[in-house]
Amino acid sequence: MIDLVSNIPIPIEVSFASGAELRAQLQAPFAAERAYRLNLQAVAPMSRPSSDQWTIQVTDGDSETLPVAHSFATLYGFPIVSELALKTDVTKSPPAAEVEVSLLLVLGKARPTAIIVIAPQSFTFKPKCLVAGGSGGNGITDCMPGPLVEGRPTAELTCSASSLTDIVQGIKLLVTTPSVMPVSRNWFVEATMSETGALIGWGEDSTGITINPMKDVSVVYAGIPNIMSQLAFRFRTSETINRGGKLNIITPAGFKVSCVGSALKIISLPGLLECEEQSPSVFLTLNDTLTPGEYAFAIMVRTPSATPDPNMFSLLLMDERGRVQDSAMNLPGQTIRTDLSAAGLPLKWTSAEAGQASSITVGFTVNQEIPTGLLGAVLITFPENFGHAIEKASSVVSTGDLLPLKQGASDGDWLDFRMVDRLIVILDPAKRVEKGNYQLEFPVTVPEQLPAHNVWQVTLCSHSANGICLQAQGPQSLVTFPFAGFNLGEVLPGMQAAGQAVRSATCRHGDFIMWGVCSVVVFVFCRV
Repeated sequence: MIDLVSNIPIPIEVSFASGAELRAQLQAPFAAERAYRLNLQAVAPMSRPSSDQWTIQVTDGDSETLPVAHSFATLYGFPIVSELALKTDVTKSPPAAEVEVSLLLVLGKARPTAIIVIAPQSFTFKPKCLVAGGSGGNGITDCMPGPLVEGRPTAELTCSASSLTDIVQGIKLLVTTPSVMPVSRNWFVEATMSETGALIGWGEDSTGITINPMKDVSVVYAGIPNIMSQLAFRFRTSETINRGGKLNIITPAGFKVSCVGSALKIISLPGLLECEEQSPSVFLTLNDTLTPGEYAFAIMVRTPSATPDPNMFSLLLMDERGRVQDSAMNLPGQTIRTDLSAAGLPLKWTSAEAGQASSITVGFTVNQEIPTGLLGAVLITFPENFGHAIEKASSVVSTGDLLPLKQGASDGDWLDFRMVDRLIVILDPAKRVEKGNYQLEFPVTVPEQLPAHNVWQVTLCSHSANGICLQAQGPQSLVTFPFAGFNLGEVLPGMQAAGQAVRSATCRHGDFIMWGVCSVVVFVFCRV
């Protein structure tokens, strides 16, 4: 009960509520000649009653017979309509994809000439949205998008009332899913008479459908202004994408992408026919079938001068007809750190033979001096299945300028190699990092099978009193340089020519030896 003049609630206490009658005791007096509003909850009947009139009486505390106020209310604008049942379903529902939403309607005795389907916000009904269950066989003849209702998209199903049954099923509507799941996921349906606009039924599916983004998706690049960095993607899909399908990468504003020649690293993709740059998108066309599983690839980007807003990446897998089959939208990008000026140096290796030892070199170049107190460690994270073969700190060799390493009671205090899949080089935060090239070389064992996410990561970590840096994307990570790994049997570019030269020299030396043996044999034979 609300006093409409002062807008102050009047406390009341319900003393009786049964059937169609409710009694309540006022806990504060009424004022004369004052308007009040009464709000209450009630359960509507199954069908419209013969009278829509409500009676309201107010009595004083001394008499139970004569009311001091008496009023009638008729619910002209509150028609009682049939309760409908609605169930929505979908076989798959990736973000930003065209999907077919199946509808099951229980109309009961309602026979509308139009059914309005109301979807959650950010969904979109496609033109001519009826893709199955039409042609009048179940009473539904057409589907067209309608106007928004409270920000929600609608679709109007045209009906042949005489052909409708109590249960209508087999209806499929073509809908575009939103990039992210809306807060409210319920769907509504209204049954109306198109000639008069009268509402004759209403229903709700409070569960709706769930948007299922692609799993295990990550995007890593060096968050430093105006540098070239590898942009490494990792994803897992349950879909099969045939040859001719595409991967669509959408970058935030300000990124300049390159995927020509060596700038594109397919890592574990089945092969690519071409790369097409259409800023802010990049399209990679598959040369073979992409089956369900985990994959990774990398392209080159030039980072912007500052963190873009919004700073979101998206990855979509499309079939050969351009339809989205799986996707991950609005992946957060790295913050562009204006207090660092550095870039990654190329990954190097001495051998890529399965099960054999190899010497790995990773590093970065510092273009502008890094002040004291900022860096605390350099974390090197290996791809899965790789393991280091370090027995002591001296196994790790600096091959460039010298980092300001932590000094302790023993010579190896600057290196933590207790975990086989990563190294932590601990720095002295009291010393600055000068301009220069910093590289670290260490032994590893090449696995028998390379991982799908074959990416090395070098992370510059902040100094913290809470412990050392353990995760490439952890709270102490300032910036991470990703490097696509090598394939089994792959020779480091530049080393191939040297290897060929050695093999060529060996062949010439062998030819000389064989010629010498022949000469001796002929000479001895002639002497005989």
